[in-house]
Amino acid sequence: MSFEMDAHAGEKLSISTAEVLDKDGNFYTANYRSARSQLHYICHEGHQSYKPKLTFFGFRYLRIDEAPEAFTAENIHAIVLHSEMKRTGWLESSDTMLNQLFSNILWGQKGNYLDIPTDCPQRDERYGWTGDGQIFCRAGTYQYDVRQFFRKWLNDMKAAQHDNGWVPEVIPSLTAYQPGGAAWSDAVTIIPWQLYETYGDISFVADMYDAMKKWIAYIPTVSKTPDLFTGCWTYGDWLALDHPEGYVPPTIELSKRGYSNDDLVCSAFYANSVHREIYFRSNGLRRITQGALLLLPMRKTSSLPYTAARSFSESDMSVHPAGAGRSCPPLPLYPKQYKHPEAAAIFKIFLAFNF
Repeated sequence: MSFEMDAHAGEKLSISTAEVLDKDGNFYTANYRSARSQLHYICHEGHQSYKPKLTFFGFRYLRIDEAPEAFTAENIHAIVLHSEMKRTGWLESSDTMLNQLFSNILWGQKGNYLDIPTDCPQRDERYGWTGDGQIFCRAGTYQYDVRQFFRKWLNDMKAAQHDNGWVPEVIPSLTAYQPGGAAWSDAVTIIPWQLYETYGDISFVADMYDAMKKWIAYIPTVSKTPDLFTGCWTYGDWLALDHPEGYVPPTIELSKRGYSNDDLVCSAFYANSVHREIYFRSNGLRRITQGALLLLPMRKTSSLPYTAARSFSESDMSVHPAGAGRSCPPLPLYPKQYKHPEAAAIFKIFLAFNF
């Protein structure tokens, strides 16, 4: 925000911000937790203007708590602040609600793409959560050109990765959390691959390949089950909130998680990351394809889960570097189909759980 006004020396301007109002229309800041999200300015004599340089606010509402007598809301200007990125995606339909939803998503991306992909721009936690970064990356690449934005953040991720391979949940790593959370740490493989798929630029994968290998090599050193990712601390199915009616979680922490099995979530993301590493290693820079086995929603057929396998010839890639639009039907995951020894381990992941 910025403001311009006439005032006397020593007068004070105090402004509070909020994201929502409560059901009675009152200023509501409980969701900001410990963040006061206030601006206090001491005036000098005469005409003056001010814009914060060392902080920013995420808000929809402003409240003037204290101000010089002549100050009004018209003296304040809201300033949109986000990393530079060119708009590339549009959606417009006859449904006004859908149009509004898409507009909200765009504003959400702008609000959270400021130097790092944050989880929220308003409260006392504006960290670069890797889980939030990877899950929105695909949508983000459709709506804006975010190549430089993510190239910078992925370099931060490489710098933050520990020598043993685990990737912190927050990048830059400002605080110590539990090590090696599946889906969060898997951002090291998911984001480079998504950037490659969207933009056809293999350098994202090439630049992060060593970091990808280190993360994949770390998992067997902590897993309680060979070929799977089990028995380790994890956020699990975070914020899914799909527990059965009447379920009472034993801890507050578990109340934030969905009902999916933690070991299944971890092992599925492990398989997802290994698939990407295998395909990059086997095809190299010259003949890299989109043949990675993407973990799509499973459908049960006989006793085996199925997944979609997409592969493209070298001629396909020369026509469209992202190789989009061509796929083969779902195929059963039999280990003998694949040339790499790691495939047998991936196969075990799917057989280990009763879908």
